[in-house]
Amino acid sequence: MSTGEERLDYAPEFALLAGLVMAAAALLYGLLFPSTLAPATVVAVVVALPFARYAVVHADDPASVLPPRAVLVAGAVAAPLLALAAALPFERATGPLAAPSPGRLLLGLGVALAVAVPAVAYAVAYGDVPRRGARPAAVLGPVAGLLVVVAGTLVDAPLVGLLDGTTLALAGPAYAAARGVRLPFRARRAAMALGVLAGAALAVAAVASRTSAGLPVAAAVALWPALYHALVSDRVVRP
Repeated sequence: MSTGEERLDYAPEFALLAGLVMAAAALLYGLLFPSTLAPATVVAVVVALPFARYAVVHADDPASVLPPRAVLVAGAVAAPLLALAAALPFERATGPLAAPSPGRLLLGLGVALAVAVPAVAYAVAYGDVPRRGARPAAVLGPVAGLLVVVAGTLVDAPLVGLLDGTTLALAGPAYAAARGVRLPFRARRAAMALGVLAGAALAVAAVASRTSAGLPVAAAVALWPALYHALVSDRVVRP
């Protein structure tokens, strides 16, 4: 009986292939039934990510299993195409029916983000992505996210707007954090406290005015600082 530790062959390529096959099946279902494309895309991403993560963790060279540049290009190509397909009202018999409504545009944006953000995150983590734009991304992400949340309330799609806006608001600062640009611990702690207070005030104002339009904005203001802190805190040593 050998007392030495034996190296197991985790076969990361096969795990990745299995995840891609299942994700492709979900996407194919969404393309065959266009009204389900948005949830099908989310399901495809959720199914593929654990297998991709497994492959990356157990591969000796993750870039050889999943080339970062190829992943980035695939995300850049697939995201707008799937977003367009999700945004356009469609019938298989007649094709596109009309110009997309604002709510469906937000739905398309969500589909694009679901595809593009994981691709960009992987390319940033394992590829040779230029280090430009970290500071602008840290600011523009939350600003764009808040605008999307407000837009969602204006077009009667508050939940979609909140999800899209949250993704944008966190993606920009996360990219900046990966490039070494992040708020210090005390500033993040202060932002969380102010966010909770401001969010609570906005929620009370929305309830007092008997309208739910301000609730998504209140949720965003209250939650985003804490989510940002959770996203970057594992990379920071508390002073």
